[in-house]
Amino acid sequence: MSRSGTDAWPSWLQGPRQHLDDLLGRGHLPQALLIHGVPGTGRRRLALWLAARLLRLPEEALVRFASDAGGDDESGEPGLGHPDLMQVRPPPDKAAIHVESVRELIAFLQLTSHQGGRRVALLWPAEAMTPAAANALLKTLEEPPAAGSIVLVTALPARLPPTILSRCQRLRVPLPERALALAWLAAAGGAGDWGAVLDFAGGAPLAALDWSRAGLERQLADYASDLEQLRRRHTTPVAVARRWIGGDATLALRWLYLHAAAGLTAALADAGRGSGAGRLQNPAKPTNMPLQRLRDAEELHRHEVRGLATEVQLAAVLQRWYGDSPTGDGKH
Repeated sequence: MSRSGTDAWPSWLQGPRQHLDDLLGRGHLPQALLIHGVPGTGRRRLALWLAARLLRLPEEALVRFASDAGGDDESGEPGLGHPDLMQVRPPPDKAAIHVESVRELIAFLQLTSHQGGRRVALLWPAEAMTPAAANALLKTLEEPPAAGSIVLVTALPARLPPTILSRCQRLRVPLPERALALAWLAAAGGAGDWGAVLDFAGGAPLAALDWSRAGLERQLADYASDLEQLRRRHTTPVAVARRWIGGDATLALRWLYLHAAAGLTAALADAGRGSGAGRLQNPAKPTNMPLQRLRDAEELHRHEVRGLATEVQLAAVLQRWYGDSPTGDGKH
């Protein structure tokens, strides 16, 4: 899907892009580059833009390919097709990049360019490489082909072997300041509750944009409404747990964790002003403490097992949080 120029080139990517442009202009771009940062900040867009520059594509093509890269830079396939470009990702039904894929990448880089320029290999997420795949890549990083460039993209550079890290120049894509991210989201996506969606996306604007387009705002409002209904005793923990786990359990449990974290942050702020100590230390009802709620939500989020077991665990947590609720079918 094509996107607007505002959407295609977020302002926080201008610095990293300019840095790469400067390196290219001075002939100092390394043959092995590692682009890293939080998912949803545009790492993949930047990698595709660099590939297009290395392949000497016209400026309008650079914008189009960056636009086609998608919002959440872990999803979808970009529209950058070129005979001198190879993109390596885990197979659709797999989580790992195996050694066979890396061997294909190595063989590709050793071929002569179709258009007399460079051959470019993009690999992401780099942390998905198996040990054998990383070892196979290492020799090529030590002695890269003269006309070959390798760009690795990762959210977790610490999971890469030190030998791989030491042979790549690193470029971090920053997480933008909240005000900047909100302004960009309003310009790219129009009016909406961007604060809630951005928080859910961990402050990553491109991920927030994708979540919003998938209808996240309505789902978050539904979760909040369910907890309010629980507080008012208009529904039951069992009914809420059944709805949440019967839908997108991962989404629901992530939201519950973020909700609990926000509650703890608010309680700490109140305590700092001398007005909320009781919210943190209430021996009469310790399970209602914000810290305990966060621990409960973290446990659910960390050990999620889809199905009845998770539903029962979630219902038990909500029962502890909100006390006795009326029996029944949970209808509002």
